[in-house]
Amino acid sequence: MKRKNLKAGYIIISLLLTGLISTAYAAITCPGTLPQGTVGRPYLYTFTGTNGNQTPGWYCLFCWYPNGLSLHNNYINSVDLSGSLAGNSQGTYNLSIRHYEAGIDPTCAYTLVINRAIRLTLTSGTFSTNATQYQSYTTSAVLTADRGTTPYSWTATNLPPGLNLSSTSGTSITITGIPQVSGPFSFTVTVTDVNGSQASATYSLTVNSARGCHTGGNGVIDFGTLNAVANAGGVAASEALVTTKPVIYCTAAGNTYAVTAAGANGGTNMGTGYRLLHGTSDYIAYNIIYTTPITGKGDTISIGGSGTGNLALTPSIPAGALNDAPAGTYSDTITLTISY
Repeated sequence: MKRKNLKAGYIIISLLLTGLISTAYAAITCPGTLPQGTVGRPYLYTFTGTNGNQTPGWYCLFCWYPNGLSLHNNYINSVDLSGSLAGNSQGTYNLSIRHYEAGIDPTCAYTLVINRAIRLTLTSGTFSTNATQYQSYTTSAVLTADRGTTPYSWTATNLPPGLNLSSTSGTSITITGIPQVSGPFSFTVTVTDVNGSQASATYSLTVNSARGCHTGGNGVIDFGTLNAVANAGGVAASEALVTTKPVIYCTAAGNTYAVTAAGANGGTNMGTGYRLLHGTSDYIAYNIIYTTPITGKGDTISIGGSGTGNLALTPSIPAGALNDAPAGTYSDTITLTISY
């Protein structure tokens, strides 16, 4: 018998085992530039992150914080940069903060600007020029704010009634308006930055008493919309027609004032002959009724009012005045002459 040789055989099988390993790294919300601060004011900015792995969860490398600031409320995924900014802390700071996690600690590099406390100055002009009651006030004085952190807001206290700040925002303002009360005034202007830093200054202004009569308001007496059919019988004199009430202020010596009136398109004194003109030829006749004399020194006289200190100026339209009037807007200008 022949013998067969059996040889042992083998095979090597290589297996490649693959798998996905995921590591949750921390992440920081990093603004790059932080909101600006102002010397003398509190400051607070909160950094936030995710997937931190310990508490406290934040630290700073090579940080020279502005005087008065440091890290507070150092939690696993948030920390406050807060404090009250000291008087010598102004400047620009380039800082970084890191967040603890299992692998590489992510870093946020940021810039923080600290501004000096806000300042208010009278940069031009003066308030030494007196104002006059019931007359438009114009001053060369300009108040300007700088330093601090914009935007700014402006307020004023004890201004003469009728005067106001030209604006409540911006870097410069002045005083404008028509003063209604005479006398010496001391008023204070305050400017505030976005962080609450304030600067104030007090100024004096004298409002001289007006002599004579002065108008205020928009100076319009409005008939409203008239209808040729509905108003064919005319429109009686009525205060209801005066939809706005211009005002006259009389402050001269004496307590009795004589009034005369003249229309630009015809008509003088009380009575007829007045015309509301449309274009160059079309018109509507109307009448003026007013009370004279006006009594009461220093009274406010409301056109369309009644009683002491008021000038009851009321228009009326006679019957038939609208019969042939084309549609359109009609107007007249009345000049009042007040003697005292």
